Amino acid sequence: MSHGTSFRPWWFLAVTFGWSWAFWWAAVWSGGSWRDPLPFVLFAVGGTGPLLSAVLLLRVAGRREDEVDFWRRLVGVRLLRPRWWVLVVVVALLPSVVGRAVTGGDGAGLGYGAPLVLATAVVAGVLEEPGWRGYAVDALSARHGAVPAAGIVGAAWALWHLPLFFLPGSYQHGLGAGSTDFWLFLLNLLALSFVYAAVYFITGRSILAVVVLHALANAPGELVSVSPARGVETAVTLVLAAAAVLGLVRRARGRPDRDSGASGPAPVLGE
Repeated sequence: MSHGTSFRPWWFLAVTFGWSWAFWWAAVWSGGSWRDPLPFVLFAVGGTGPLLSAVLLLRVAGRREDEVDFWRRLVGVRLLRPRWWVLVVVVALLPSVVGRAVTGGDGAGLGYGAPLVLATAVVAGVLEEPGWRGYAVDALSARHGAVPAAGIVGAAWALWHLPLFFLPGSYQHGLGAGSTDFWLFLLNLLALSFVYAAVYFITGRSILAVVVLHALANAPGELVSVSPARGVETAVTLVLAAAAVLGLVRRARGRPDRDSGASGPAPVLGE
């Protein structure tokens, strides 16, 4: 894919925030719970922001080859080697497994709402990753380097969730705005941005890989409310993030993994 003027990462952020926040703040101001029909519809429509923004900007740019490449990387199951599926599963589940092993698996379940929350967690990967990683990280890494790109997108990704902390019944609302879990959630997303970016480049810029990674990582955490495991999970994620940064640096120095299928390493700190 060409990373020329057809990619507009700052427009992506503007459109994504404008679309998502308009619907999410409307859901908050509706006065209902996340599980009520109107707030849930507003929440769901708002959640499509990253995907819609990426698709819209690709279409407006008018570069057919970029659109074809984008969708190929999103649905191309055969582009991923079996070992990368193993990588995705391990990276996705490791923080949750370690966190619950260390704390004994304590945490309050979500009861009757668990199926809906689980479904939402899985769908989030489809709605978010094509935009955050497949478009924004892809474009920013070509201009500023992979590590700065992951940091910029991670900060934006964390901030993007802000309205959900004020939507009763949502997972984020259960954490409590301004609480310790609130800050751990934001820190975790920032760290995960580096992990997801590393997996994205290791797998040859596969959007599908990070979609599955996101879905698998979301599910265990959102089936459990505030938990002592959260701090441990964040610590594990920070370790993974440090490893991810080192991996991105290594690839940027001209030693990409030959099995990834990538055409070359992303610059780590820009040109």
